[in-house]
Amino acid sequence: MRQHQKLRLEINSVPEELELIERKIRQLEIEREAIKREKDEVKLKSLNEEIGNLTEERNKLKSKWQSEKDLVEQFRRKRMRSRT
Repeated sequence: MRQHQKLRLEINSVPEELELIERKIRQLEIEREAIKREKDEVKLKSLNEEIGNLTEERNKLKSKWQSEKDLVEQFRRKRMRSRT
């Protein structure tokens, strides 16, 4: 695979750290649904806080990743225009 193709694949792939956070959020959301049925308000509050914190972290990482993708795309377009 050529270097630029590899870079494009990497920049378009969701970063591992972001995937892990999203997976953790999904797990906690499933756990939260089970806790709702048990009516454990203390545990429910704790889960909601953890989900909120992880969601905030995920959003920051996602924003950073999108910015990086945008920069790479801008660079790629400029490079293509300069070749023509």
